[in-house]
Amino acid sequence: MVVYSSFLRDNNSFIVEVPAGGVSKEIEWTTGTSVPFFFSYKMSLIGITDFTVNYTADNEWNQTYIRIDADKKTNIIIPAIAETMSSPTDTFLSNNSYIIIQNSSSRSTQLNRGSAVVSTNNNTEGANPGERVTYTLKSTDIRTASFYSILVMGTGTSFTILPTGSFELGRIYYFNYTGRDLNLEIVEIKIANLMECMGV
Repeated sequence: MVVYSSFLRDNNSFIVEVPAGGVSKEIEWTTGTSVPFFFSYKMSLIGITDFTVNYTADNEWNQTYIRIDADKKTNIIIPAIAETMSSPTDTFLSNNSYIIIQNSSSRSTQLNRGSAVVSTNNNTEGANPGERVTYTLKSTDIRTASFYSILVMGTGTSFTILPTGSFELGRIYYFNYTGRDLNLEIVEIKIANLMECMGV
């Protein structure tokens, strides 16, 4: 769980990160009869290392207002992520989807949409040998998956990511290019697939 002082939930309003089932360090804060705190859950998924997704509930559970008195310790109870939704097992925890490409080959790769190169989340044009790169697909980016292909640089080899169908929101499409084959694993961003979550 990440706690912020503003609904913007940006770096300027960051207060503290609380480990799952844990307690934060003590923080001095401004007194008030109704002091707002805003929550966001930072999630890791089973089988995908060094990758997190943020989830913010779309209801009253995404914030709280607390009375803070001078010279008095105040505890803020953070709801578990399952408490923020009416159907925890069925709810997708992201309105985005993600393409992750692990390049296990000796050649660079890049993701194309039609004839256009898609930039990674780090604003690079692809994955060097041994690298892993991530692309975020928002609802406005979801198109027929056959528009997307992975090009192996210097070889002319191109893989259509998904020959049929479309990308679906709330999923991670994890591709591993071995130098010969392109393997795909699809992970749904749901509670059942969480390895760790700040505030589960």
